[in-house]
Amino acid sequence: MVGPPASGVETLAGLLAAHPELRVFPADARVIERVAPSAVPDAYRRLAEAAGVPRGVRWVDPEPDNLLHARALLAAFPQARFLVVTRAQERAEACLTGRMGWRQGARRRLAEATAVGLEVAGWPEALLVEDEALRGSAQATLQRVLRFLGLGWDGALDEALTRFAPHLARRL
Repeated sequence: MVGPPASGVETLAGLLAAHPELRVFPADARVIERVAPSAVPDAYRRLAEAAGVPRGVRWVDPEPDNLLHARALLAAFPQARFLVVTRAQERAEACLTGRMGWRQGARRRLAEATAVGLEVAGWPEALLVEDEALRGSAQATLQRVLRFLGLGWDGALDEALTRFAPHLARRL
């Protein structure tokens, strides 16, 4: 799962974590930044084993910075699927301003990351997920994501939608 900062990656990851056939890694795992490209598959396998992820269960890595490493991830995992999460530029800017204030070049970096995300979203291995669609119609958006991943709906997602309802109702 990739996306620029403040795009909604955490929200979608939180919802997908409820699906029994998916395991969401901690967002700060930063696996691809810590090892040589040839060691990426083994590093992810070790992380999955350490987390007790059973074989056959799919992993979700919600680290937004993976956007910058999407090509390397696809090379390491040719069967990978990418969920590219985006948010309207003005909403992302407002969210970042509220979270951390403006830092030098933040607007430019956000625009660049969004452009890279839209490029990746054009790949056949990728699906564009707009945060606005998730907030406006969470169940339909999740169903679309699950179809892309080849997974069916699970009742645990109903509970997750209820739990996340207050968060999804917020507009920033």
